[in-house]
Amino acid sequence: GGLAQYVRNARQLLADSKAGVNPLDGWAPSVPAGQIITPGTAEYGDFEKAGAAVAEDTVFVLVAGGLGERLGYSGIKIALPTETLTGQCYLEYYCSYIMQLCPTNPCLVIMTSDDTDGATKALVSTDAPRFEYLRAL
Repeated sequence: GGLAQYVRNARQLLADSKAGVNPLDGWAPSVPAGQIITPGTAEYGDFEKAGAAVAEDTVFVLVAGGLGERLGYSGIKIALPTETLTGQCYLEYYCSYIMQLCPTNPCLVIMTSDDTDGATKALVSTDAPRFEYLRAL
């Protein structure tokens, strides 16, 4: 149903939530079946090569996870530093990784909320040299 169906589903879920309806009633949590792939093994290498082969045709989506209030940070979470030496923020780190995978055709979509939209746009549009990855995407 595309975007229109997405909006209808979201509205229904919000209405149900307001009415106290739990969409998960009757469901029991379970651990999904999966596969453990150990870094450094041939199997891991095969999966890594398969992923790299399609990386240029991949759109990366970042759900910008809100504000960092519970972490004691007054800004948006994607602006949090990933380490202290350079102060590189999470978004810069994420973008640099994408640029390594897709140097010629990077594509990033950032999903924001009303709380994070303005600060995210300000972060992406900064002229600071360390944000070259953001401008490239």
